[in-house]
Amino acid sequence: GARFNVRFAAEADDSAAPNDVQYYVIGWRVTGTGNSWHALTTVPATRAATYLWTHANPLVIGDYDYGVHAVDCGGLLSAQAVSAAVTLP
Repeated sequence: GARFNVRFAAEADDSAAPNDVQYYVIGWRVTGTGNSWHALTTVPATRAATYLWTHANPLVIGDYDYGVHAVDCGGLLSAQAVSAAVTLP
């Protein structure tokens, strides 16, 4: 089946003081700024410089955006990093 790798850099607070990133939320949407985001998974913060999550067998066809938020120990979200559009088979 199809696979798509989501690779992203750690938020600054993940690897430096205050080291308060707890996890990352990965989501996606049909490409387009008016479309809603849907959470796919969470990735625990491990103080790594970069992270990788593989979206195995996405059962869709078309153009999608992936986005990542860091979530800190207080539940605050970072600004969302958004990929360029990805065409899934």
